[in-house]
Amino acid sequence: MKVKDVLDKHSLYTLKPEDCVIDFISLIEQKRVHEALVVNEKGELIGFVHYRILAQKSVQDPTQTKIETVMIHPPKINENEDVENAIEFLFKTGFRALPVVNDKEKAVGIFSVFDALRAVKNCSVFEKTAEEIMSPAVVIHKDEDIGKARVMMREKNISRLPVVDDEDKLVGEITVLDLLKAVQPKERISWYSMAAEKLTMMNTPVSSVMNTTPLTAEKRTKIKEIIDKMLEIRKRGCIVVENNEPLGVVTVRDILELWLTSKKKESGIYIQYSGLEEEDDFVMDTVDRIVSDTVEKIHSIYPVEYFHVHVKRYRKSGERKLFSVRCRVMTSKGVFISHAQAWDLRDAVDEATDKLEKIVIKHKEKLETTHKPRGA
Repeated sequence: MKVKDVLDKHSLYTLKPEDCVIDFISLIEQKRVHEALVVNEKGELIGFVHYRILAQKSVQDPTQTKIETVMIHPPKINENEDVENAIEFLFKTGFRALPVVNDKEKAVGIFSVFDALRAVKNCSVFEKTAEEIMSPAVVIHKDEDIGKARVMMREKNISRLPVVDDEDKLVGEITVLDLLKAVQPKERISWYSMAAEKLTMMNTPVSSVMNTTPLTAEKRTKIKEIIDKMLEIRKRGCIVVENNEPLGVVTVRDILELWLTSKKKESGIYIQYSGLEEEDDFVMDTVDRIVSDTVEKIHSIYPVEYFHVHVKRYRKSGERKLFSVRCRVMTSKGVFISHAQAWDLRDAVDEATDKLEKIVIKHKEKLETTHKPRGA
């Protein structure tokens, strides 16, 4: 199967380089799109714009700033590429979508995680249940302000939070897009900067902007059923609940992670990085050693199926970038996750893997205490 066979032609949105940033923001709000292609008069691809790019650019006035000043040039995929290769490539880049071109470099579409799901949804590995691959839920109370929600998302390297009431019952969900829509037009760009905590709108309670009808599933729901729901309503995340209390979250990335692991023919543990294509070999050698040592230690405690390191970069001062690292390991005893931030990638990975190891050790100690015979 080729990429062109699974592209959703209805989700293709394009902009011209002379269009303004506010035009892209309007697409986000009106069409709930996350990305758009930037093309010239001949339809040739010249750039790509994603709503997260706004977090990395300094824009004073979105009504005057041209798209060409904020667009990026990510890797592109040829429409004749095999879907399996395209999915792995998409995953490694850390993007949720990549531009697709034909042999003449004309823009023909956007290969997104939804296209990937449609292509692989019938895989037998999706007979697994939600509780087997879900990440533990990171929740926020409905009366907390969106400033706190924003900080939590950045620190945890996540894009959605289940919202709960006083009884810890699920009442909604808040995502990055929900937060963006809550910001006044003149603040929509600066919202992403660290100075945004000072904005008065940050005191707004999450209950006023949350989505009250999030996608949910019981913990024993099969992944293939969750995929069908995600594709039907174009949701990238599903909250796993029990008695209407959030237990965990399953995202499109978690599902594709599972699929990639199942497709690997070689023996051993599958270690995957995303968002690290720009790092030099010297830094990556150090990162590899840190991760390999951690995998070996955790594997001696619980058998490891796969280990994923996801990295995001945030510009905080000039060209300096803050690295946000999220480590996710699937073991015979479930999924464990850790997060860390640092100015140096190696420091961030070292801290995140150290936290992860301690989390697994603590889990084992708790199990041993729980199952310890009386009088022992």
